[in-house]
Amino acid sequence: MTVKKDRKKRIGGFFAACLWLLLTAAAAGGAPQRPDRYSAPENQVKITVTDNRIAVAYAPAGSVMEIYNVIGVKVQSIQLRKPSGEYVITLPKGYYIVRIGVTVRKIVIR
Repeated sequence: MTVKKDRKKRIGGFFAACLWLLLTAAAAGGAPQRPDRYSAPENQVKITVTDNRIAVAYAPAGSVMEIYNVIGVKVQSIQLRKPSGEYVITLPKGYYIVRIGVTVRKIVIR
């Protein structure tokens, strides 16, 4: 077998394996669904930051706001009592990730 035929056989096997993985995942219902970016609900959670205050709007009542540093370590957790409110945080300046339910946002504390 020549080198060219051997290479084609390996590439064909790779694509066949990828196709098999995609088809079995789709048949099992595990295929990832890409969300439509234009059909977001109007009452989606909104997070804004000013100095050391985080303003939250449209959050589910009783949810938890978790704040992570850029490494992924949880640095603060706040119980949200109302759907909208302003919360004072005591964190050093830097970049953080805020998660409320399934909503995740990047923020900067200046």
